[in-house]
Amino acid sequence: MNEPRSAAGAPNWKHTLVAVLPVFVALPAGYVLSALLVHGALVLRGLEPWKMDASSILSAFGPLELSLGGVGNQLAFLALILPALLRADRRRPILGSRPAASICVLSAAGMYSLSVFLSVAVSSLGLEGHGTLGQINDVLAGMGLSERLALLPVLAISAGLAEELFFRGFLFRRLAVGSSARVTVVVSAIAFGLAHLDLVHSTAAFVMGLFLGWLRLRAGSVWPGVVAHIFSNGSVVLTHAWLDDLGDVPAFGLLATALVFGLVLWALQRRMPAALSAGYTPRPTSSAGPD
Repeated sequence: MNEPRSAAGAPNWKHTLVAVLPVFVALPAGYVLSALLVHGALVLRGLEPWKMDASSILSAFGPLELSLGGVGNQLAFLALILPALLRADRRRPILGSRPAASICVLSAAGMYSLSVFLSVAVSSLGLEGHGTLGQINDVLAGMGLSERLALLPVLAISAGLAEELFFRGFLFRRLAVGSSARVTVVVSAIAFGLAHLDLVHSTAAFVMGLFLGWLRLRAGSVWPGVVAHIFSNGSVVLTHAWLDDLGDVPAFGLLATALVFGLVLWALQRRMPAALSAGYTPRPTSSAGPD
């Protein structure tokens, strides 16, 4: 893959910076909207969040507040990409082709094994109680199965759909028309990590973003990532207690999940042997040099 170059022979970072500008619109808007929704939910419970510090607000989080905390970003992402999705000539490059069902199944298995690997790694480092991950863990730990099932529409289905359409659909396409495959995957993963707002969660999200970006590139479609993201989020919500138990034996957990992930990657490579996907069409340039 050749990467567009400037007149001086450097990578076209100006295009990359322009391509990611929607991220810096969506994230602040989403955070403000989420904060308003969460504060509104707390007020309905008889609390006064404007008199509470951040730690007190987090300790007051329940299932409703946890769900609303993600809704703002999802709405911001969808608001930005909706005009493009409504136009047929722009919708196809964003969504890509229709993948085989086997690729979606393998993608879901790969994403879940990677998520479990990262969860065990975070737990083994003693970081599971930090930041947004700690907040999510604390809320899930006090919930029964029925309450967790009630969270799936927001934490799994709408989150997976909105985030994949934005990061591996809309943003990926904006990057792809003027950047190399490598830059497109890495920058979209960085943006995905930043959206999770704290160091531990963002680092884990960046790693998952690399896998999801690789899927988007190789499959030529956003849909394997959507299926993988929804399945992974939903499975983590439902199997939270099991993940805690697996974290107590980190060597086994890391080895087992790394093995499963490696096998899934091998199987996906066999199912998607092409180095570049049909959905990736970099901008032609006469000054292109070797990547």
